[in-house]
Amino acid sequence: YVTRPSAHLCCPICHAPFLSPVTTPCGHTFCRGCILQSLTFTSACPIDRSPLQEAQLGPTMLIVQN
Repeated sequence: YVTRPSAHLCCPICHAPFLSPVTTPCGHTFCRGCILQSLTFTSACPIDRSPLQEAQLGPTMLIVQN
C-alpha cells in the first residue's frame, strides 16, 4: 500500500485489511479465518468477551461506499 489502510477497514486480530469479513452479534467485524481460529481457543468475542459461536457469525454490512 502507498498509505496504510484505515483502521476501520482492518481486522483487529491480524491487523490486515479484511478478508471475507464477518460480523458478530455484538457488532465486531473480523476476517472469517481469523475469528474461526480464535473460536478454536475460546467461545468468546476477542474484543468484548461476549459469548460467541460460529453459527452466530453473520455477513458484514457495507463498510465503504464510493
